Amino acid sequence: MSAGMHWHMRDASSNLSADDDKCRSHHRKTIATLYELEKTSDTERPPEEVEAERKAKAYPYWKYLETYMLDVHKQYTPGEAMEKALRYAFAVWIRIGRYVQDGRFNIDNNLVSRPSDPSAKKKNYLF
Repeated sequence: MSAGMHWHMRDASSNLSADDDKCRSHHRKTIATLYELEKTSDTERPPEEVEAERKAKAYPYWKYLETYMLDVHKQYTPGEAMEKALRYAFAVWIRIGRYVQDGRFNIDNNLVSRPSDPSAKKKNYLF
């Protein structure tokens, strides 16, 4: 199973102005940290073990990113590119976070991001 949205959330911030580069860069670095944690995780373990590890290692980054986005969102007026990207992230936040709360979920469904996953043979899907 896949939460299926990290890749899309990361891409939602790709059309921002140079002024938004600091926020975009910070956001991407935090998400990259989550991906690095997944690379070091053994997905062949029982879902309960994967879930426990994610809650211990990934959840603090997850909560930090959520708090950071809430703080940054206040700086933008409705309709600005960064405000739209953040609004999109908030709209899918619960779905994206499922991978932390359930060891059966992958961080996303992007085949490029998960080349070592033998179950990733199906075509990408959005949800």
